[in-house]
Amino acid sequence: AYSAIRKGDYKLIYYHASEKFELFNIAGDISEVDNLVAKESERVEALSRELGEYLRSVDAQMPSHLETGERVLWPDEKHKI
Repeated sequence: AYSAIRKGDYKLIYYHASEKFELFNIAGDISEVDNLVAKESERVEALSRELGEYLRSVDAQMPSHLETGERVLWPDEKHKI
């Protein structure tokens, strides 16, 4: 399971199980091969904040980790860590 947001040429994917991000510039990397997370931390922060706000606004239900039962962090909570 994952959540994603696209803004302009950029697409941010947040994988719930691993709580990891991937960021791609779709215009320059249509195959989504070059993960830009390490190079574009400010863009990851902005998009994760926007994604987290959107998910809350639609009352999205975040899954729980099978091992611990704890709720998966919202994208903007995870990016702050």
